[in-house]
Amino acid sequence: MPAQLLPQFVSPRTLACKKVCLSGFFPLSHIQTIQSIVMDKPGRLAVEVSSFEDDSHLSILKVAIKGWIMMSCERCAQPVKIQLDAVSQLVCVNTDEQAKKVLNDYEPVIVHDEKLDLYALIEEEFWLSLPLIPQHQEMGYCAQVIKDQLGYQVDLLASDEVLVSSDKVALESHKPFHTLSGLLAK
Repeated sequence: MPAQLLPQFVSPRTLACKKVCLSGFFPLSHIQTIQSIVMDKPGRLAVEVSSFEDDSHLSILKVAIKGWIMMSCERCAQPVKIQLDAVSQLVCVNTDEQAKKVLNDYEPVIVHDEKLDLYALIEEEFWLSLPLIPQHQEMGYCAQVIKDQLGYQVDLLASDEVLVSSDKVALESHKPFHTLSGLLAK
């Protein structure tokens, strides 16, 4: 992992004219709300930002982030290691009108006063690289964890929408609202 902290502010035009490549790390602790999603101490991302000018003299940034974080699995609520590996190509523009004219190959980034907040850009790319539903790749692991927690076997459907018990006897003996049925009958 790179040992150099990236600068917070850069001039995209200067970087692109000189075809600069910045390589360094970004501490995840700079993200204010990171504690709400991670299950351990936030680490850092390896980041590489390369820049060039295209044929129409627009500043293009290629941002690559790599790293991992521990999140809570949505199936079993146990820690799951999420690998982050994202690459984005961005074009730096000054106005919304210029952003609307950008080719589909690039994502527009509006730059004010020739300074780009690289930390804000990396944070946005971090959020975009996260899975919508963090979960273990192996459903069998989650099924075993759920079995250990509930005390009976469950089958996870491929759609992850429904938990179905494969042990109907265990399900019938586990009726947490059974006492309420008597109250409803009155």
